[in-house]
Amino acid sequence: MKGRPPLHTPPSDKPDDPPSVDRQGGNLIAESAIYAVGIVLSRGLGLLLTPILTRALPADEFGRMDLYQIGAILVSLALSLQMESALLRYYTSRDVDARVLFSTAVLLQLGFGIGLTVMVVCSNAWIGRLYPPVLTPPNLLAAAVSVPAGTLYTLGLTLVRARREPLPASLIIGLNTGLNVAGVVGFVLYLRLGITGVFLAKIAADAISFLVIWRRHRDHFLPVVSTALCGRLIRFGLPLVPDGFLTLLKLHASKVFLATLVSMEDVGLLAVAGRIATAVQIAVLAFRQAWLPYALSIAERPGAAERYSVAASLYLRLSFALVLLLALLAPELIRVLAGGKYAAAVSLVAPLGAAAAIGGLPYLYNIGLLLAEKTIYYTYSAVWSAVTVILAAWFLISRWGLPGAPVANILGSLSLTLAVLHYAQRVHPLPYGMKSLIGFMIGVCGIAALGMSGVAASLPLGIRIPAAVATIVYSAGLAITAYKGTKSS
Repeated sequence: MKGRPPLHTPPSDKPDDPPSVDRQGGNLIAESAIYAVGIVLSRGLGLLLTPILTRALPADEFGRMDLYQIGAILVSLALSLQMESALLRYYTSRDVDARVLFSTAVLLQLGFGIGLTVMVVCSNAWIGRLYPPVLTPPNLLAAAVSVPAGTLYTLGLTLVRARREPLPASLIIGLNTGLNVAGVVGFVLYLRLGITGVFLAKIAADAISFLVIWRRHRDHFLPVVSTALCGRLIRFGLPLVPDGFLTLLKLHASKVFLATLVSMEDVGLLAVAGRIATAVQIAVLAFRQAWLPYALSIAERPGAAERYSVAASLYLRLSFALVLLLALLAPELIRVLAGGKYAAAVSLVAPLGAAAAIGGLPYLYNIGLLLAEKTIYYTYSAVWSAVTVILAAWFLISRWGLPGAPVANILGSLSLTLAVLHYAQRVHPLPYGMKSLIGFMIGVCGIAALGMSGVAASLPLGIRIPAAVATIVYSAGLAITAYKGTKSS
């Protein structure tokens, strides 16, 4: 590969203009907006399936489907070795060949995926006997095969993100979503394969999407494995694997306790409310897609620390507005998307949105740990957070039932955010505004309380609709101002 052009452009030493909250962060806002288009397609079209699935599946079956998806994500976290952050981190390193880097990661994941599939095929019937009401052989096999397919798709999308190509990434996400939705319609509604059909649709969509990425960047997928890069990827990502497990347990422990202590129907209610709360999740995911490549690409530039602070302030303001919007419109969203039999989920929407908004902060503050290569501290934080949310979920659900679930999620998000911020500021201090953070946490927790108590939903439409419109206008104005700041500075 001698003589090939450099893969990356060195960072400029030219000083940047002084940043401000409203006029800077435009690149990040612009890329987040482009990613948001793809994620809106993904989550939005999935949300459009909710009225179909909630009417095609009983609430308990909807809950079982959600638990299967959680299990598949847990296994994929173990197999992926959390390589996504490592790939983004080393892609811009001058001593790493990006082509060999991604080729090594893909071949490693293929080996893991084949091993998982063989293991499940050989032990399918035995696993199914562990919990017959939920674990059935067809569902297990389909869920297992979906894991390596999803991991390969994620690696391919990580390559596009690493190259700072948000528009192609967004289009690929949209393609994946369209295929997934079409597959669900065919397998679940037409062929009536139930939960198995949901996973078959995902397998087909992920496989085709990866092939599209492979055709576009086939020079990054070579039959080459570097043992040195394997070691670096594993050393970087392995400390994050427990965090992945613990984060997922933290997010979904409430569903496990609901299934065992209350009922599978309550799992379905919580799952539907979670889908309604995807507005905040879309914002968090779009921000995460753009944030890490952006933050690492400017790390060596003058003024990087101030730009990180600006990004944090933008996130706080936008996510607060989204949580407020969810609380105002929760009754209408549940009525339209899920129907009257899921009306009890209205009080869960605002607190789940608040938990998602707070839960996005650790990914922002984690930049200090990544730059210092002290990711083990994130694992410590995740352990503390998981213990907090598991104990809280058990205690609150055993006494309050369903309302205790979102409260436990909020407590888990708060504990993770505070722990990550504490460690990150110790190893790589950055000038975040602590007063803004405290005000944000008090504000979103207050909105969650109003949602759970029914106060927000009981307000007349004449108050809720104008307030929702004002919130939308404010959010759009803030994002547009930040975007224009890049062009005018």
